[in-house]
Amino acid sequence: MRRLKKPPLTYEKLNIDGVEMLVNIGKMKVNHSVFIPCIRTKSAVFKLHSMAKKWGRTVKCLPVVEDGIQGVRMWRIL
Repeated sequence: MRRLKKPPLTYEKLNIDGVEMLVNIGKMKVNHSVFIPCIRTKSAVFKLHSMAKKWGRTVKCLPVVEDGIQGVRMWRIL
């Protein structure tokens, strides 16, 4: 049985609405953004801000609906 490679250290594993996802916070540059599909946007915003603080990043998170899918858009601002 093959072992799966571990993700690079620049990734952060998040569990939002029971779905695990990897966010490449370590390689995000200023003005880059990522869309996280979710239902509980307040919880997702809190988790994203906590993750950014852990990495020493400043982010802005807004609940949005993109292509009919509810979620949170996170921008790295500093």
